[in-house]
Amino acid sequence: MYDHPNTAPPARLVPLNGRDADGPPLFLVHAVGGTVRAYNALAKGLADTYAVTGIEAFGISDGEPVDKLTEIVERYTAAVRAAQPEGPYRLAGWSMGGIVAFEMTRELERQGTEVEFTALMDAPFEDPCPMPDVEAATESPELRTHFAEDVAGTLGLDMPASADADPLGWLATTFGRGQAQYVDLAREDLERRFTVFRAHFHAVEQYRPSGMVDAELWLLFPTDSIIPDHPARWAELTRTRARHAVVEGDHHSFLKPPVVSQVASFLSGSRSQREG
Repeated sequence: MYDHPNTAPPARLVPLNGRDADGPPLFLVHAVGGTVRAYNALAKGLADTYAVTGIEAFGISDGEPVDKLTEIVERYTAAVRAAQPEGPYRLAGWSMGGIVAFEMTRELERQGTEVEFTALMDAPFEDPCPMPDVEAATESPELRTHFAEDVAGTLGLDMPASADADPLGWLATTFGRGQAQYVDLAREDLERRFTVFRAHFHAVEQYRPSGMVDAELWLLFPTDSIIPDHPARWAELTRTRARHAVVEGDHHSFLKPPVVSQVASFLSGSRSQREG
């Protein structure tokens, strides 16, 4: 088990619906970029059902990014158990966050605690866009482009083909509105965030699930998912029950208004059905 000193918390937990929350804890694991901003609208929609906490990656605001999935899982599991000493636990994650949430479920069950459900939101069963050479990919232009596309997609921006020459430069210019001092600050921030993205890319590049869970799996995928066959493959990894839902949109848009309300309804409704 990850043994962390008192001066180094195992993860950064971010309350996402604060005083508006009503209900048991739900932990949302960050996607490959490491931030939990993409969950803000979802957390608001879940305020009547869950007290939502995001798990943010090291390297975003402090600390060093972690590039080993086992260490990520151990850190985050320790953080969740510190915040909520007893189960049942409720976990969810979008994209890479689904992978981490699934492995956290395995770890929590290995420790003898109950996980009520684990929700996987457009989570890849295997990498849908692997690089041909993982080691070479760490500094490849393709990986930088992949990062920029992910950021742009999250923000609803269209990335032009011309940006491929310097994708982080294009993002910095966009964020800085062409003003040199702001562009420089944006570039510095993006370079730091790219190191987090790169570490997480390494962490999950060779991932394949290697075990099953007792928890229910709630599988939520958009109509334009780039991994349409993965829900059925995930469903085979629970010894109890898998619940499925498909909502409108693509990998990024389905967590934004107005479609995010369908996501919140699925997570809230599935809990009501389970209790009923």
